[in-house]
Amino acid sequence: MKPSMNQSTEAVVVNGTLMIRDIPKRAGGSFKVGKLSTHIGQFEVKNPELDQYDAGTYTGQFCIDKIYPSHYMAGGKIVIEMRAVLSCFVLAGFDDETGEVEPLEVDPAEEEEAAHAAQPEPAPASQPTQQEAVPASDDDGEPTEEMARRMGFEVKTHRLVPTRGEGYVGVEVKDGNPVAAPAAEEAQPEPDAAPADNIKVMSVEEEQAFRLEQMDKDTFGAELWAQVHAANVGDEVKLDPTVGRNKLRPQCDRLKALGFKFIAARQVWEKL
Repeated sequence: MKPSMNQSTEAVVVNGTLMIRDIPKRAGGSFKVGKLSTHIGQFEVKNPELDQYDAGTYTGQFCIDKIYPSHYMAGGKIVIEMRAVLSCFVLAGFDDETGEVEPLEVDPAEEEEAAHAAQPEPAPASQPTQQEAVPASDDDGEPTEEMARRMGFEVKTHRLVPTRGEGYVGVEVKDGNPVAAPAAEEAQPEPDAAPADNIKVMSVEEEQAFRLEQMDKDTFGAELWAQVHAANVGDEVKLDPTVGRNKLRPQCDRLKALGFKFIAARQVWEKL
């Protein structure tokens, strides 16, 4: 029995062509979307990993994990489409032909952000009222020592007592009896640390290289950046599409700037 068009129980492997188009954004930059043509129908593909591929038409075998209807608004219109989620694909050929670019397209990253913003925020935990936090008080609104003792609270107060040459200091009083406490010693200012003679000041070029390395670590993460930084000619690096489009796209742009090329057949980035 074949799965229905709006719900699939298992992945379906089909032969077909995937046309990937590069859609420019008004605010700058671009994003990739795909149209999968198979013998069971045509589907829009919005997988995040498409941002790694060059625009063009790819032929091969595609694993369709899910088929579902979706819609979005663009240009004052509601666009309804059938989408397919690809779990894997094996490519056999490539053509740089992409066909006509459809103007009514919305960045999938913006769709995800809008869906996340539409989710209701959890209600904050209830805070204790002022009445619950304040013990019994007298007519002036202030709690008394006698009331506090009846409620089981330990009463501690402080009184000022004269000292020789020191004026008045606070002494803790418990149940009417003073409790001895050592006098606080005055904090002595710490001497200024002598400047070290062996501090190395970075040059402008060194500082720029340091800042660039920190940015690369933030873009890739420490572990992946170590692989990218140590890569020699012919070495391969594989990105993780599950990190999200907003993180995957800067990684692709940075790899291109560092001399990497995406190999679609193996779905890896190779150092040239």
